[in-house]
Amino acid sequence: MSKKIKILTQVKVTIRTSFFRFSYIFFASFFILLLLSTENASAQRVLKHARGLEGVGITEKLGNKIPLNLTFTNTDGKPIQLGQIIKGDKPVILDLAYFTCPMLCPMIIHGMMDGVKKLDWSPNKDYKIITVSFDPHDTYKVAAAKKKAYVDTLTALGKKGAEDGWYFLTGKQDQIKKLTKAVGFGYKYLPKKKMYAHTATLIFLSSKGKISRYLYGISFPTIQLKNALGDAADGHIGSTLDKIILYCCQYDPGTGKYTASVKNIMKLSGVVVMILLGGFLGILWFKEKKAKHT
Repeated sequence: MSKKIKILTQVKVTIRTSFFRFSYIFFASFFILLLLSTENASAQRVLKHARGLEGVGITEKLGNKIPLNLTFTNTDGKPIQLGQIIKGDKPVILDLAYFTCPMLCPMIIHGMMDGVKKLDWSPNKDYKIITVSFDPHDTYKVAAAKKKAYVDTLTALGKKGAEDGWYFLTGKQDQIKKLTKAVGFGYKYLPKKKMYAHTATLIFLSSKGKISRYLYGISFPTIQLKNALGDAADGHIGSTLDKIILYCCQYDPGTGKYTASVKNIMKLSGVVVMILLGGFLGILWFKEKKAKHT
């Protein structure tokens, strides 16, 4: 009798275990299928959204020179060629925006300003900033109002060269297209939303108009701006300490940011250690020689 009970108990345990296993597999499969269907729906929405944004983005054209004969309108309503601004030995921060942008463009400019405020270099004296509207409907009067607001903020912080070192330009469609094509800046107007889709980026140019760097995002720490400007100036800007800091940083094209270069830091540390060691040994040798002479 006890043997039958044991057998029945084992059968019940087996059935219960099988039931739980089946339930686990069933519910696991159900949730996996649900997740896959949700992911597929999300992917379809993203794909549908992406289909309306063809051509929006950045095609980096590092080393290319932008056409300096392009003509825009300054905040006084007068025509000005890029070559009249990009000259001498000063690098340039190029900011492509439009002045009626409800969100992204102001965020980019504010992010740049946060970095510029703490930068110990000044616009016009050490570098230049050019903000060009890619909306042909923007007027020079709107540009002038934007410039005054931003320049006044920098001037109040002691950046007195901002008035002459930061240009706000508007232009005609053909000139805008040539500039955006030259730097690989893709954008698109969305009629339903009545706004432009574009990427958040700053473009750095040498004093000859050659593209040297792209920085992405809406936050631009001072060290990022300093290194990008240093690259654009090819080492002809900043103090010796600035050049050392630039040497210790490396541009990461994957993130569009500057990060610490461990290899260069180790090299520099090795040189410093050798100099200190050489100095220490030199002092010991001098003292020993002086003692023998005495």
